Amino acid sequence: MREKIGLALTGLALLLCGCVAEQAEPPRQPLQARPAAEPAQLPEIKGADLRPGAEAGDRKAQYALGKLLLDKGSYFDPSPEGVAWLEKAAAQGSSEARLALGYRYRAAYCGGPAERSDKCHLARRWFTEAAEAGDLEAMGALINMLSHPPLADPSQAYFWSLVRQRQRAMPPTAWVEEATALKAGLDNDQVAEVERRVALWRPSVNAS
Repeated sequence: MREKIGLALTGLALLLCGCVAEQAEPPRQPLQARPAAEPAQLPEIKGADLRPGAEAGDRKAQYALGKLLLDKGSYFDPSPEGVAWLEKAAAQGSSEARLALGYRYRAAYCGGPAERSDKCHLARRWFTEAAEAGDLEAMGALINMLSHPPLADPSQAYFWSLVRQRQRAMPPTAWVEEATALKAGLDNDQVAEVERRVALWRPSVNAS
């Protein structure tokens, strides 16, 4: 009897002190990787979907429709209808439409054979309208365009390089270096005139 009581007490002590080994857990099965979800297919935007809004005067729809028509046509021969819709959006202050027109006219008419340069000035026009509204991308395009033929205009390139710098508290070093290089090609009177105009410049209010 004493032996049984002793064994029972020993077992209880071992249990209380945590000396009894816990039952080993069964090995965990590795998680099965879920198959990757297929990317959602966006519905194709068609001209017919955009026309009602464009015809109602929605400049975003006008821009989207114009860009769609341009992209479907020849890059070097802009679609007249696409250009017309982009011009409508640009007239309402869409910088996106102005940039699209500027890039398309630059590609189509500002390079290659001289006989195609008759409309190169239109690229400058649209980039200028976007830049006047404060668009930094358009300013960069203008600086590049006015720094080289066929529309080289060093003083105006310097003008936009300074205006662009003013739009950032800490302009990139490349911008500062570009302005310095353009300034070096002008005489003192030209520099003074450009810097006077820059001090008076303010962005136009007709912008998107």
